[in-house]
Amino acid sequence: MAAVVLFNLYRGTFRYALSHAIALVIGTTFLWILCAANLEFAAYALLLLPVLFFVFLLALIFYDRSLFNVTSEYKCEAEPTCESSCCA
Repeated sequence: MAAVVLFNLYRGTFRYALSHAIALVIGTTFLWILCAANLEFAAYALLLLPVLFFVFLLALIFYDRSLFNVTSEYKCEAEPTCESSCCA
């Protein structure tokens, strides 16, 4: 999240950088509170869930390349007389 804040500062989007910095502070404080309450497993689970979700989505996209063509499929659904391969 700190890298996102720095990237937003570099791009000049200060409003996004501020909102991400606030989220960074709140998230870090929440994780610190969990660790202080001897709930390290919950803290690590909260850190691991977004990573696993991201890996799952990447695997899904790379496994099924047709997900890249979502816009062309919606365009074909709008045209009932479509002759392309997406309207099979």
